[in-house]
Amino acid sequence: MGYYFDLESISLDIYRAKIEAAYLPPGRMILKERTKERFGYFRSPGIKNVKELLQTLRKKDKFNEFSKADCFIGNYLAILLRELNSILPKQVRIRDFPGISPETVAKLETIGIKHTVKLADNK
Repeated sequence: MGYYFDLESISLDIYRAKIEAAYLPPGRMILKERTKERFGYFRSPGIKNVKELLQTLRKKDKFNEFSKADCFIGNYLAILLRELNSILPKQVRIRDFPGISPETVAKLETIGIKHTVKLADNK
């Protein structure tokens, strides 16, 4: 099992349903508005899953292109990108964990494990 979720296995329809059913803080409630229309728009350039959506929105030119569409008024895309990024765990340096001795950190770094992604992927 890897460190990150398999975003490719989450279709746009599944993610849309997750957004519709989720409790969201007030600043992200815009994500619940016009979901069928907005997620339908994402399908038009061939985006099929959350991985492709995230990769597309991270590209400045694509982000700007989408932001011109009438259905993406205001800061919807920025909030959606923030929400998508929040589902990915952040890597943490091993040396930042309390209680791990400097000797253990040095041993782990010697074998290439410097952060939690490498620790999780090391089998």
